[in-house]
Amino acid sequence: MKSFFNISKLLLCLLFIALFSIFLIPASADNGVIYHIYLEGVINPIKVRYIKNSFDDAKDAGARLIVISINTPGGLVDSMEKIVETMVNSSIPVVTFVSPQAASATSAGTFIVLAGDIAVMTPGTTIGAAHPVGGQGEKIEGPMEDKVINTLVALAKSLSQRRNRNINFAEESIRSSINLTAEEAKETKAIDLLANDFPDLLKKLDGYYINHENRKDTVITSGCSVTELPLSRAETFLDAIANPTVAYILMSLGVMGLIYEFASPGIGLGAVAGSICLLLGLLSLSALPIHIGGILLLLLGLIMLILELKIQSHGILTMGGIIALVLGGFIMVDAGRYYGAAQEVKMGIVLPMILGVAALTMIFAWFTLKTLRSPLKMGKEGLIGMRGRAKTELNPTGMIFADGALWEAESISGDVEQGKVVIVDSVSERILKVRTDEEKGR
Repeated sequence: MKSFFNISKLLLCLLFIALFSIFLIPASADNGVIYHIYLEGVINPIKVRYIKNSFDDAKDAGARLIVISINTPGGLVDSMEKIVETMVNSSIPVVTFVSPQAASATSAGTFIVLAGDIAVMTPGTTIGAAHPVGGQGEKIEGPMEDKVINTLVALAKSLSQRRNRNINFAEESIRSSINLTAEEAKETKAIDLLANDFPDLLKKLDGYYINHENRKDTVITSGCSVTELPLSRAETFLDAIANPTVAYILMSLGVMGLIYEFASPGIGLGAVAGSICLLLGLLSLSALPIHIGGILLLLLGLIMLILELKIQSHGILTMGGIIALVLGGFIMVDAGRYYGAAQEVKMGIVLPMILGVAALTMIFAWFTLKTLRSPLKMGKEGLIGMRGRAKTELNPTGMIFADGALWEAESISGDVEQGKVVIVDSVSERILKVRTDEEKGR
């Protein structure tokens, strides 16, 4: 009985220690999670989907803060606007961080930095140069320039004013295309903080008070865990092929595969590889601002090249196909919809691809025409000129093996030993006339 009470006392002590240790755990260990996402390279629909999904994940996880590391030369205007919309309507505080050193946030990237509740830059980075230009980098002229500039200025000033930042920089970065270093941006109050790296950023953000008309909140970073959320493998792949030149190359490879398959019908490597490349090309085009006229010219060029295999046009269809493909490449992408980092088809890369497609078409067309013009041979007539081997001695008649079968044959070169190579010279009604390999025939 005494041992029972001793065991009971021991268990009660252990229970008391366990409960007491729970209350001793620091409250900061459960301060929440910080989501760290990345915006690098050209801003496009892939990045829009990535940002939106990341914000949704952060909201579902109850994140306390979202940090966006930024290094972008700009991108599509509509994609930038969708990202800004996602940021300003976020229920979670958003920190925009231009990093690492030598990174930049220019053109469309400037707006994304300004949209953050707290804008931070690493020393050695730059921001600005947001003056809009045409699709080829040329200056926009006339009333359209005023319309575009005034629209962008209104958005930039609105973002800066709501976050108590320098609205003069927001305006001049667009009107005069000024570019500021991180130190200059901090000094002119275009941004809020400077941080050397991500750990330094978290340290400086701890206890920072956000005070603007959209949000009043104190940032807590100590004790918070960090969830890194880079692009997924699928998003990285889609982002890599979301390039006009890559799209054009994939389309050209797909065309060559299908041309090969049309020249030698059947489901083979050409059909499989060509179909995959065409689908990837179309997937790439779905993330690009395209002119429908350019796509129609590409399809017209494809149709002309395929018809060259079926119609004797003496190269006219091939030339028409080349012209359509080149023109389609020039106007395929609407570069005017880019705000910095405008992308277009690099003809120096794709022109050899076009010429390769045309050459392949002509080669297969020539072989097809040659085959169509050759006389049709059926049955024994098709054996003339074919080599065989004597299965028995030809003295002068016997049996030979040719074209996978046994045939009755008669030698016109005298007696032929068994196993010797013979050539079919002619065909009579019931027997093959053969000669030896040394005989020139009649």
